[in-house]
Amino acid sequence: MINNLNLVIGNCDNKGTLTNSNDDEYSFTLDPIGTGIGTSYTISGLPNSPQTGTYGSPTTFGPYLISAGVLNISVSDDVASSCSKTASVTPPSCSVCNVSSPVLSVNDNICPSRTGTINLVQGCGAGTFIQYSINNGSTWSSVKPLYSTTPRTILARCVN
Repeated sequence: MINNLNLVIGNCDNKGTLTNSNDDEYSFTLDPIGTGIGTSYTISGLPNSPQTGTYGSPTTFGPYLISAGVLNISVSDDVASSCSKTASVTPPSCSVCNVSSPVLSVNDNICPSRTGTINLVQGCGAGTFIQYSINNGSTWSSVKPLYSTTPRTILARCVN
């Protein structure tokens, strides 16, 4: 009989994109214990099921997308398959990942000097910094781009 799964849910990994919660991931660890069990178990109900683990050794599963929601898992003993235990794995909160996007303003002053400025109107918050991209996100830099009279798109994001 599997008495306890000893489920430990890991922390959020926001993948360095604080304003994009769609890529946030987490992992969890199982270390089931019981009586009359074999040496290994199989877990089902995961996106990459079946997975296996060994009793007496904590096993980490994941990473899994937080946006996929709760995982309903079943752990079955590999010797006595009728010996099983179910659980719901609830993803961790990742509130730090849900910060507001930075806001930029561009002030054109074409006449007479053909100059302008790019200013940060809303920053990223404590423990984070802003990055800019002038090539649609292919590369990112912490250096604010210079003003240009040539139209272009400037992306900004917060990272930690």
